[in-house]
Amino acid sequence: MKTAITIRDLSKTYVINKQKQKVLDAVNLDILPGEFILLRGDNGSGKTTLVNLICGLQVPDEGSIEIFGKSPKDPKAHLKLGTMLQRAKPVEGLTVKETIRLFQSYYPQPFELNETIERSRLTGKQNDYATSLAGGQAQSLYFALAIVGNPDILILDEPTNNLSVEARANFWTQVREFDRQGKTILAISHSEQDCDEIADLVTREVRLSNENGEVEIQEFPRYQALLNYCTELEEVAKGNSESSSEAEPSSTAQSDPGSFSFKAFWGQLYVELLQSFRQVSTIVIGLGLAILAGVYIEQNTPDQFQSLVAASLAGLVIFVCVSQFGVKIASERDRGWLKLLRITPLSFTTYLAAKVGNFLVFASLMTGFAFVSGWGASQFSETSSFSWEPWMVYLSFILVLGVVPFAIFSFSLGYLFKTESLSWAILAFLAMMAVSFGFNVSELVPESFKPWVGDVVLFLPTYHYGQLVAWMGKIELENIFRFDGYHWIHILWLLWWTVVAGMFARWVYRREQLSG
Repeated sequence: MKTAITIRDLSKTYVINKQKQKVLDAVNLDILPGEFILLRGDNGSGKTTLVNLICGLQVPDEGSIEIFGKSPKDPKAHLKLGTMLQRAKPVEGLTVKETIRLFQSYYPQPFELNETIERSRLTGKQNDYATSLAGGQAQSLYFALAIVGNPDILILDEPTNNLSVEARANFWTQVREFDRQGKTILAISHSEQDCDEIADLVTREVRLSNENGEVEIQEFPRYQALLNYCTELEEVAKGNSESSSEAEPSSTAQSDPGSFSFKAFWGQLYVELLQSFRQVSTIVIGLGLAILAGVYIEQNTPDQFQSLVAASLAGLVIFVCVSQFGVKIASERDRGWLKLLRITPLSFTTYLAAKVGNFLVFASLMTGFAFVSGWGASQFSETSSFSWEPWMVYLSFILVLGVVPFAIFSFSLGYLFKTESLSWAILAFLAMMAVSFGFNVSELVPESFKPWVGDVVLFLPTYHYGQLVAWMGKIELENIFRFDGYHWIHILWLLWWTVVAGMFARWVYRREQLSG
C-alpha cells in the first residue's frame, strides 16, 4: 500500500557526557496519506530527533526513511514537505510578505501569496517586519512558511508553545482547514489542551519512550476508516494500470527541482539584495568608503588615480566580502533560519549562487561608485585630467569576478563559527590575505624564512588576485608589489581556488546538515 512516510528499523544514538544514549531504537512506522499522527513522549524521548530525521536535517545511525518513496536527502522529497520547527527565527530586514514570497519561490506549484497570508491570518501584518511578530502572530508566520509550498505532508513540532488560549485556538483552526484537504499531518505536543482540541482529527497516537527508544502506537476509529479508504483506492489503482501509468509522468514533472531552481535563485537573490541595502553598516562601509576613495584619490593624487584606486578598491571589496557577509551567514545560522531553509527544496548550489550573486552586485556598485565619484570630483578641479578609459571596465571585471573564491570562503566561515567567535576568525583570515596580496613577501621577511614563505604565498588566492589588480592598476612598488607578467596563470589559479572554495563550502554545509 502506498504510504506518505515509511520508517524502517530507524535508530539514532547520541553521545551525552561521554556516554552513548540510544534515543530511537529500531523504529518502524507506516504513515498513510491523509493521516493525522499525534507524536507524544517525555522530554528526551526522541520526538524532535525523529522530526529532524524525517526532514533530512540529521541522518540515522541505522535504518531508513522514505517520503512518498524518496529519501529525505532527495530534494524532490522536500517538494511535498512543510515543517514548523522549534527554535527558528526569521531573518532581519524582511517583511512578513517578503518572507512568505521567498519561500513561495522555492516550490513549483505553491499557494498564491495572498491566499497564504489569508489562511495564516496575517493580512493586517503583511507589511510589518517579520522579526517584530511575537506569540501567535509569529507562529502564524511559521505556519504560512510551512504551507506556502502546498505540501502533502505537514509537520508541526510543538507549534503552540507560548501561545495564549485564544491564539492556540486560532492556530488549530488553521490546521483543521489544512486537514480538510486530505493532507498528512504529524504533530508533536505536550499540551493536554492541544490533545483535546485535535482529538477528533487524530488517526493514531505514537508515543516514544525515553527509556528504551521504543514506540507505542494507539489507533483511533478514524484510522480504520482511512485504512479502508486507502485499501479501496489501491484496488482501483491495480485494476486500472493504464490510468496509473499515465498519472506517473505528471507527478514526476511536477517534482523535478530543475524546473524551478532558476525561480528559486531569483527569489533568493532578490531577498539577499533587499537585506544588504537595508543594512546601514553594509552601505556605509561598502558604498560610503568606495565613494570617499574615489573623491580623495582624484582630488589629491590624480596622476596616480589608476594605481591607487585599484589597490584601495581591491582591499575594500575583500574586506566587505569577508567581514559583512560572513557575519550575515553566522547570524542566520544562530537564529535557526538556515535550518528552515534546509527543509525546503532550495538546493545548496542555488543558495550559494544567490549569496555570491548578491556580493557580485554589491562589489560592482562599489567599483562603479568609486569611478563615478572620482569623475564627479574632477569636475570641480581645474587641473584634473580624468577621463573614462577601458582599463576601468577591465579592472571592474577583475575586482568583481576575482573576489568569487573569497565570497565562497566567507560563506564557509559563517557556517564554521558562531557569531561571537567569528570576528577572530575573520581577523585571522584578513591578516593572511593582507600579507599575501600580490606581494613578493620574500622581500619583507628575514633571510632564513625567504625560501618557504615565498613558495607558500605563490599558492594563495590573494596573491593571484593581487597580481591581477597590479596588472590592471599598473601598480609598481619596486620588487615588493608589481605585476609579474603572467596574467593567464593568475586567472587559472583563481578559477582553481573557486572550485576548491566551492567544494569546501559544500563540505561545510553538509557537515552542518549531519550535525543537525
